[in-house]
Amino acid sequence: MKGVYEDHDPAYQPLVEIFQVRGSYEKWGGRHWVYEHRWQFYAQAPDAPSIYRGLPSPSDWAEKDLFIQDALAKGLIFGFSGSGEHEGSGIIGVYAEELTRESLFNAFKARRCYATTGAKIILDVRMCDCPMGSQIKDAEPRLKIYVKGTAPLKRITIIKDNAEVFACNLRGRQEEELEWADEGLPSAPNWAAPHHCYYVRVEQVDGHTAWSSPIFLGRDHEHHRDHM
Repeated sequence: MKGVYEDHDPAYQPLVEIFQVRGSYEKWGGRHWVYEHRWQFYAQAPDAPSIYRGLPSPSDWAEKDLFIQDALAKGLIFGFSGSGEHEGSGIIGVYAEELTRESLFNAFKARRCYATTGAKIILDVRMCDCPMGSQIKDAEPRLKIYVKGTAPLKRITIIKDNAEVFACNLRGRQEEELEWADEGLPSAPNWAAPHHCYYVRVEQVDGHTAWSSPIFLGRDHEHHRDHM
């Protein structure tokens, strides 16, 4: 079966949809993950297809190459977007220089954006003053994170190479700023990319979630620093 990322070209697909009406495509079994979220959505509808009236085995989903962490582990470069599609609530936050079509598309191409499940959470993640989405050849792996929620915050999680390497329980604060340095923590066992990849997941107590676009570190990319 041909994987959904097999024809990926970062020049034409700078972003991938990490959340939309069907749920999250971050990883197998993750928060709001597509199988569980979709089943819960349709199970409440009186005209739901019969497949959603029970909870069938999700094992066939593993073979569809749908999950973003699998693509990142292979070395693909992209940022994260969220979409409401036709009936959902996902949205994308964009760091653009001005509110124009050209500026917005430049920000999309540079991956200066993040996704949420619909809440207008403010999230900013940087490494050595480079914004989320940047490709950096060489730098100290230190992240600066700022988040302001629309409800009390529950947790900030830092993901390095698909491994959850840091989590901070926020005890209901609605705004948080922190710095974190990677002191050589290991990658996930399946990590095969020739670079490191860091992104942040933020959870609120009301269930809403935000994901920053990754920062890629350690390979001589064609455009290795994407500044704002």
